[in-house]
Amino acid sequence: AVVADLNFRVAMAMYQALALYGMSYVVDPKSSYADLSKQEQAIDYLQFPRQTLKYRSGDCDDLSILFNSLLEAVGIETAFVTVPGHIFSAVALSMSPEEATRGLTQAERLIVQDGVVYLPIEATMFSKGFNAAWVEGVRQWREAGKDAKLIPVREAWKTYEAVGLR
Repeated sequence: AVVADLNFRVAMAMYQALALYGMSYVVDPKSSYADLSKQEQAIDYLQFPRQTLKYRSGDCDDLSILFNSLLEAVGIETAFVTVPGHIFSAVALSMSPEEATRGLTQAERLIVQDGVVYLPIEATMFSKGFNAAWVEGVRQWREAGKDAKLIPVREAWKTYEAVGLR
């Protein structure tokens, strides 16, 4: 049931396209998310999606921003997932929570919040493929428990206006 969802298929295709493009994870030497996320007043350097595409690399926040931006650009809602020391992506599926729970084999691999079903995707694993990134996103979400937070991008835009470039 989940695999038939159009948003799932587009997210999988977008992830694979980034992998084929050669996108890779690199630790930000000046401001790693793991270090800065512990400091409330710290400011992390975030690349614009076009910079990440140009460099073909980024840290966890840069790659999550790129992946979410590409999906938002084609009308698919996304979210950021934060766990202690890390950030990754989640993709809103077009199915209801009831539809998601019918396919019980995959329901535990999803996040349901405020009536929306999300697919957690680790955005730093392009070389290992979409399924591995999905499994890793689920693992991190579950292990973090109450320390995990899901922040829908469109909800965040109400507070933090999207930045445009010429």
